[in-house]
Amino acid sequence: MYMIFWKKNNMATNFNTAVVILNWNNATDTLECLNSLLESSVNFYSCIICDNGSSDNSIEKIECWLKENTTDHLIIDNSDSYKKTELNEFVLLRNDSNLGYAGGNNTGISLSLMDPNVNFVWVLNNDTIIKNDPLTPILNCFEDEPKLGLCGSILLDTSGLIQAAAGKYDPVFATSKRFLAGVGLTEFKNNDLLVENSLFPVGASLVFSRDVLVKIGLFDESYFLYFEELDYIKRMEGIFGFSICANSYVIHKGGSSTNSGLSEIPFYYSIKNKLVFTERYYKHYLHSVLFKISIHFLAKVFKLECSKAKIIFNAVSDFIRGK
Repeated sequence: MYMIFWKKNNMATNFNTAVVILNWNNATDTLECLNSLLESSVNFYSCIICDNGSSDNSIEKIECWLKENTTDHLIIDNSDSYKKTELNEFVLLRNDSNLGYAGGNNTGISLSLMDPNVNFVWVLNNDTIIKNDPLTPILNCFEDEPKLGLCGSILLDTSGLIQAAAGKYDPVFATSKRFLAGVGLTEFKNNDLLVENSLFPVGASLVFSRDVLVKIGLFDESYFLYFEELDYIKRMEGIFGFSICANSYVIHKGGSSTNSGLSEIPFYYSIKNKLVFTERYYKHYLHSVLFKISIHFLAKVFKLECSKAKIIFNAVSDFIRGK
């Protein structure tokens, strides 16, 4: 069940929201995101910063920021060591290793659910900037639609144009693209542009109800990177609805979390997870997806991009072997 909502900023009541922000070797963006959150009019219950085993000085920078900007914060090594029934306003959760997007966010989501006062969890990329209040319109969507489990924001680029109103997925070749990229907000507001099938909210700003997280579970950590939100939507199918809130705007700089590491890692998972997702939910398209990937592989060989070709080969091989 897909829905599109336009909502006023009437404050939803009793909708305590925990914000989960994932950091990996990128304290600069994370601190900019945290500063924008504090400077905005967003009324959040708690903010959990999950560090994914950073090997730079991210931990030290975030700890310093917490000491300078908050009086109610806690620094812990994992969710198991957190024994309180109520979350601090800010929590820095230090993971031992890079658990990927799914695993890293799951530690923060799990910690959020330990507090019975938390009604919603807002998974927010660390390379986002918050202006005004993108959260309240989403909470109003949940208030009006009891079966709603997941709701996303419209993503803007730093110039103010739409970066992605949604993702648009084509299961035939397991490709997705940014929907309405480059469209101005005036044009967007004057047209009913989001009423279209095959759209999904993009993972940079996703709000989950407590109910959906308890009944459906957390992100599937086998993906590591990419396809997590699509997989979650398929798991919700027939039980909860999902939507995009058309007047919830979040600025997304885009790609910092993956670009800060080795490019081979995101490229590998972008190939492998096409196959994993297709086999689970669109098995009848597996041959066409493999054909598309084969063309991609031959193109890399023809261009003498041997390292990329090798990654494609390894990704397909690992999928076939069930690794």
